[in-house]
Amino acid sequence: MLAYLNTLASKDAELLAWQFLLAARNLSKVLHPNGCYLSLDEQRTPVVLQHADDSSACLWLGNDGVWCRSSQIPAVVAAMFDLYLPLLTRTNASYYVVAHLGQSIDSKIATTSGDGYYVTGEENRRHLHCLRALSDAVIVGAATVIADNPQLTTRAVAGEHAVRVVLDPRAELDTSFGVFNDAQARTVLLHQSSAKLDARSMTSGPVLSSGEQQVERWIVPDSDASMNPEQVVSLLARRGLNRLFVEGGGVTVSRFFEAAVLDRLHVAVAPLLVGEGTSALQLGGVEKMINARRPAHALYGMGDDVLWDFDVSGCSDATVSNSAVQDSVSAALEPTVRIK
Repeated sequence: MLAYLNTLASKDAELLAWQFLLAARNLSKVLHPNGCYLSLDEQRTPVVLQHADDSSACLWLGNDGVWCRSSQIPAVVAAMFDLYLPLLTRTNASYYVVAHLGQSIDSKIATTSGDGYYVTGEENRRHLHCLRALSDAVIVGAATVIADNPQLTTRAVAGEHAVRVVLDPRAELDTSFGVFNDAQARTVLLHQSSAKLDARSMTSGPVLSSGEQQVERWIVPDSDASMNPEQVVSLLARRGLNRLFVEGGGVTVSRFFEAAVLDRLHVAVAPLLVGEGTSALQLGGVEKMINARRPAHALYGMGDDVLWDFDVSGCSDATVSNSAVQDSVSAALEPTVRIK
């Protein structure tokens, strides 16, 4: 069956690879999915689950919780698996967090007027929808809701909508924005423990097909106005939202990075020069270049944009030793992946 993959046009192979990834996502929710082998059967449902060793499998789940792929699949399928499978890896941690920023060459995500529509191209915007579909929750700050009125739904690819989580520490957002009344997916507002909710209901909005009201308000225990990202992800994990996608904006992504809760950081660079505008990552600096963080990475072409996929699970501390820096430099020089 693996040979059949090599006969498909690139677009058809990508669509099939996505079906495999959705199947892997569903299996990753199971506590002990031992003996999981995902194979191709073009005569029936495209993706078939086997529970015995299958040499024709495209994907299989190892005992360490890491998804593995066959080396005999087309390059376009292998690249999609390499990009997205880390998000589905089962670890001992209670949560896995990936963040994404789309920026210009000069590291801007918006103009001085706040216009960021759109920095990156269609292929990267589809990538955002893939990240949403593979995640339990997509997280944005209140400023992103005000500036963009985003839908945060999975529309460009097949897959379920993630729960939309909006960081609104002081409960200042009104309910005029689409994420609060579009009847498309659940939305959770996170507030600091001292937020003045007055007589506002803890649930509101239209009733979804699941029978739930669209909007819920959750209080982050013992939190102040900054709502530490570790408090946020811990609360979400306790509520069953373990795979988290921090979509924006730049300040929110930067805070999650500095708090060392990110496992993966995706930075899409578009061939644009903006000049003055809103910066993407906003991090504390280092005194010497040798102390700059150099995470292991891979590169993926997305139309005219280039996506940098950084493994930041061990490099969020700016005060690292020179030996640790040298180790990370070596890791960063591993071969990168390019898709054209």
